[in-house]
Amino acid sequence: MFIKHNPIIKNIVRYLSLDFFSYPHLRIFFLICLLICANELRSQERPWSEDYSDLISSKGAANPTEEERKYFTEELDRFKKHWLRKDFNFQSDLLWLNDKEIAFSTLSYPGWEGSDKDAPRIISLNIDTGEFKDSGYRGELVCLNHKRDLMVRFNPSPEKSLPYEGGEWLVGQWGEKLTQVERKNEHYIPNYLCQFYPHGDIYKNIESYEAPRGLNRIIPLLPEHGDIKETIVPVSKDNKQENIILSRLVRPDGKEIKLLIYRLTNKNFNYLTWDDSYFDTRIANIPSITIYPNGKIKYHNPPKLIGFWEWSKVASSVSYRSRMGILWTPTPNSRPWHKHGIYLESENKLIKIEEGQVSSGTLISPNGCRLLAYIRRGDALAKIHSSARGYMVIDLCK
Repeated sequence: MFIKHNPIIKNIVRYLSLDFFSYPHLRIFFLICLLICANELRSQERPWSEDYSDLISSKGAANPTEEERKYFTEELDRFKKHWLRKDFNFQSDLLWLNDKEIAFSTLSYPGWEGSDKDAPRIISLNIDTGEFKDSGYRGELVCLNHKRDLMVRFNPSPEKSLPYEGGEWLVGQWGEKLTQVERKNEHYIPNYLCQFYPHGDIYKNIESYEAPRGLNRIIPLLPEHGDIKETIVPVSKDNKQENIILSRLVRPDGKEIKLLIYRLTNKNFNYLTWDDSYFDTRIANIPSITIYPNGKIKYHNPPKLIGFWEWSKVASSVSYRSRMGILWTPTPNSRPWHKHGIYLESENKLIKIEEGQVSSGTLISPNGCRLLAYIRRGDALAKIHSSARGYMVIDLCK
């Protein structure tokens, strides 16, 4: 039963059936992982079932059915909420500066209205008092992390549009003078480092087990934590070739720890300051993952109702990890569908805490207690928007 319902272990067993005699290192690796990690995976499993027979009749329903309501409670007033002031022209993502302030680029705020010849101004906003401050920086705020490192993209000729790669790229510490750096192609920007880092070559063909040693994708962690190294290994079965990923945590002292995980994402791999861990946000068709600097892993399977919506393709749900538990934000794949909102999974309970539809760009504060999200209440497709919409802050620890 454990193997049947756990996709990670099931994947290992599937690969163990392949011809690994030409890959002895690979076979040994998977055998060791299966033995060592089985107990850990069992202990981390959440209530999860692939049997949706009691929910099938709810698939086409626009509103929550009686069967679906058995799997969640609704407490829309459980947490304190408030809308952000709306007198800004946002020109970048909203990013946390600390637990009380966010920062972003804007072309207007009370007392200043920019023109097409002005560069956006980067300001900070106290989300409790509404007070804002001009940082003195100009351009698009691209990255801001928990150490107050930031990256800015500046267009010296704002009246002329540039491709994303164009302009001047500046890095430094918030409150200090920034330094221009070279924009590097085939690189991405880890949001907890605010530096360019190579994507890694993941498309080259591999013909032997030895070859992948030079074909690693490295996901940088904080300097004190090391890196995660992924190696692509090809396996063949029934004249078909598949690529599998071997992952290991490489500590700063060179020690390697094998990781039994799926391939990590770049964009949604975040460092959680409050937990000193890394969380890989996934769509609900596979578990999200928490990775600790010591190599410990937690797997977060979606609750049954969230999994059903994903399985039946009526909605896709993204997870976010907070101090209070995992937050799920289902987004409908079809209309009409009025089950969207924010669902908190805490102590094996699923609680709907917000009814509005959530857009991308949801952020958890550094202390893990505040949620910042763009919320659209009412009918998202209506021509006239009579319901409230905008950025909302939810205090999860109060």
